[in-house]
Amino acid sequence: MATWLIRGGFQSEALADFLETGSVGIDFWTRDRDLTDLSKSEIRTIILHAYPKEPHSNIISWFCNQTWNFIHSIQHGDTILMPTTDGRQVHVGRIVSSYYFVPGLWYPQRRAVAWTDDMRPSPPPGKRSDQRTVIAVEP
Repeated sequence: MATWLIRGGFQSEALADFLETGSVGIDFWTRDRDLTDLSKSEIRTIILHAYPKEPHSNIISWFCNQTWNFIHSIQHGDTILMPTTDGRQVHVGRIVSSYYFVPGLWYPQRRAVAWTDDMRPSPPPGKRSDQRTVIAVEP
């Protein structure tokens, strides 16, 4: 089983929603469609449309890889760490569903999570300062 750090939005704006609904989610400018059957190339094209001036930027690769990992790499039973608003601790949960799409939500690309009452210190400073949303965490 893998461990993933998933943020509750750029400034933790979705943290309360994710904890209350037993889920995690992403958007990356893909709010209007289900990504289940898209290839990585098709996801990249969607993200490129959101960033037309940055076709060779690392940001395109980051968003594409994070979206792909969220949909295809995260598995049932994987551990999820979600930083608190202040970033000093993380909420801990387990993935309990496949990827699903909920139209109309700000973060419509979702996975169900069984959150525990367990709180842990944040990963080391190098990981905490990383701005990516979906990060595989080394054990």
